[in-house]
Amino acid sequence: VEVEGSDEVDKIIFYTCLYHALLDPRTSMDVDGRFKTAHGEIKKVDYTHRTMFSGWDVYRSEFPLLTLINPEMVNDEINSLLNIAISANSSLPRWELMGIDSGCMVGDPGLIVFGDAYLKGIKNYDIEKAYEICLASSKCYKELNGKPFTAKRPKHEKYLSEGFVPGCISETLEFLLADYCMYKLAKALNKEEDAKYFLDRVSTYKNNFNTETGFMGTRDTNGEFMPVDNEYSGCGCVESNIFQQSWFVPYDVEGLCDLMGRERAISLLERLFEKADFGSLWNEDYNHSNEPCHNITHYFNILDLPERTQYWTRRIQKEAYRLGAFGFCGNEDVGQLSAWYVLSALGFAQVCPANEEYYINTP
Repeated sequence: VEVEGSDEVDKIIFYTCLYHALLDPRTSMDVDGRFKTAHGEIKKVDYTHRTMFSGWDVYRSEFPLLTLINPEMVNDEINSLLNIAISANSSLPRWELMGIDSGCMVGDPGLIVFGDAYLKGIKNYDIEKAYEICLASSKCYKELNGKPFTAKRPKHEKYLSEGFVPGCISETLEFLLADYCMYKLAKALNKEEDAKYFLDRVSTYKNNFNTETGFMGTRDTNGEFMPVDNEYSGCGCVESNIFQQSWFVPYDVEGLCDLMGRERAISLLERLFEKADFGSLWNEDYNHSNEPCHNITHYFNILDLPERTQYWTRRIQKEAYRLGAFGFCGNEDVGQLSAWYVLSALGFAQVCPANEEYYINTP
């Protein structure tokens, strides 16, 4: 990646971020292709086995960047995740370290990374096996190929039947995004029955919009919305609040804004950014130091306001990233914070995984 310009600070930040983005997932095998599994078994593979996959963080910008500048690494990572999932007869790992899935955070990000890679032409792995495992994960199979299967969603009967996880709007919306990726995968693989099943489920996101508050809401086991004081409530949210989490429908931004009311949605988006201190370590409004808010600046593009995407993206670049040991506004999160900068500094971003669309800002 070569960039030009007269601002040396910008270039130092850019190449520092690029360096960080390429550190992980790191090689975790010997020169002859052998590696040790979490259970002590020695395996030999014909790809570069990798580790350090903080899925919930990195599917948003880190892997979209790698699909463009290092697709071989993405292909290696899918093989690595698939190897672990096959051995454990489980979903693709959510947060993997040295062959162990810590289960940290929420959702099914391994599936999201696989779906995004496949739709971008990265396919040097057992595609049918990967799809089989993702299908089992999405439908919470109790067993696969005659053996017990460990899914990411084993206790979420309400999600399977009604499209929500009781007590957690963050988990609900993360799983819906994974199901959107399953819809796109199924379409690409000509599995039309599966595609319809997942598209129908994804459309249930609207049922999680609380018309009384005008924001997404957390529902209890009876499907009723849990009470909140205001949009800054953390009720049912993971490292976020209702205001931040309400935007997490990247596959249907226009539909979400229609629910909110188009003019109100635009006004709320402006407020989200105007009240934030981009350089601080945490914000109740736009919070660049953590992942749920990433790429929302590009929603303005979808709403036919590209100049607002350009304005807010540039503000975040300039205020959330600095030189020095404390140059980042928050946790690097295994390359995600850096990758966001690299992509936006090049002039574009991906809003929704598994969509072959990028939204332009200014380089």
